[in-house]
Amino acid sequence: MNNVFVQLPILHVRSIKETLDRRVWKVQLADSFPSRSKFSVLKQYSSSHTLAYQTEKTVFSTFSSQIDQNPPVPDLVRYSDSEHLLLISWCGDQTLEDLVRNQQSIAKSNRIVSKILSAYSRLELAFSSINVSATVNNTLFDFERTSQTGFRIFNLLLTKRVQPSVLAGRWEELMKVLQQAPMTFGPLDYQAKNIVLNNQLKPYFIDFESVGWDWPARRLVQYLTSLGAGHSDGQFFSLLNRKVLAKSTEKNTLRQFDGHIMLFYLIMLDRIVRAVARPESGFAQILMNEWGNLKNRYYQALNQLRTIVLSDWAVTRDLRRWLS
Repeated sequence: MNNVFVQLPILHVRSIKETLDRRVWKVQLADSFPSRSKFSVLKQYSSSHTLAYQTEKTVFSTFSSQIDQNPPVPDLVRYSDSEHLLLISWCGDQTLEDLVRNQQSIAKSNRIVSKILSAYSRLELAFSSINVSATVNNTLFDFERTSQTGFRIFNLLLTKRVQPSVLAGRWEELMKVLQQAPMTFGPLDYQAKNIVLNNQLKPYFIDFESVGWDWPARRLVQYLTSLGAGHSDGQFFSLLNRKVLAKSTEKNTLRQFDGHIMLFYLIMLDRIVRAVARPESGFAQILMNEWGNLKNRYYQALNQLRTIVLSDWAVTRDLRRWLS
C-alpha cells in the first residue's frame, strides 16, 4: 500500500456530499486503473478533522490485510497523509435507508437483514484484529446518561398506575441485562445510511471515522432502523422482527435486542419532546428539517416503542404493558 496519493486517471468527477469536515466525490476511473470497480469514492478531510481521517485510514488499512476473511467493507485503494485523502472502492448505488424508502416487501427485507446479520459477524471479527491503541478516536458510549434519559421519558409516557419501586426495579433489571453483555470494539456511526447494497443486495458497511466500544445488539438495532430523515413523509421503521431473529436460540441475545430497541425509541421520543418544548432552538430547527412534522414523528416512535416485540422477556413485556 503506497502512502502517496498518485495522480488518478479520472474520467469524471461528481460531488455527492459536502460537509464542514469533509468532501466526498464519486469518481469514475479509467479502464487502466487497478480497481475492482469502475467507480470509487474519494474522501477529503479538512485540516481540523485529521483525527477522523487517521481513524478511518487505520480501520481500512487493517481490513485491507484481511482479504481471505472477506470483511464486508469497501477496499482502500489509495491514501494521502499530506492531503488527508482516501480513495475507497464503490460498493453499490443504494443504501439500506434507500431500500426501506422504496418500500421493499417484508419477505425480501428479511432476506436482506439475514445477510446483514451474517455480514456484521464478519465485521466484528475484522474489528477484533485492530490495534485499539492505534485508533485516535477511541470513544466509549455513555450508557449511564442514556439510561437516565430513557427512564425519565418513560415516566412521562406512563399510562398505567405503577408503584415507583416496582417500575424502578423493572428498569434496573433491564439495564443490568444490557450492561452485562460484553462490549466489542467497532463502528459508532451506525445507521441505515451506512450500509450499502450492491446489485445482488450484498451488504457493505461504510464510514469508520468514529470507532469505540459498544454492544453489538445496540449497533444492529440502529443499523437496521430507518429514520426516514430528509423526507416530509418520512417515518421510523425497524427491520428487526421475531421472524428474522428466529435463528438466534440464545435467550439473552433476544433480550438484549428487545431492550436496546426500547431504549432507542425512548431516546428518539426524548429528542422530540425537547424540540417541541423549545421550537425556536437550533436543536429543534435541525430536528424539524430532518424529521418534518414532529407531532407525527412522536406518534410513530411511540407506536414502534409499544408494538415492536423481539422476545418473551417478562421485563420488557411489563414495561410495554405500562405504556399501552
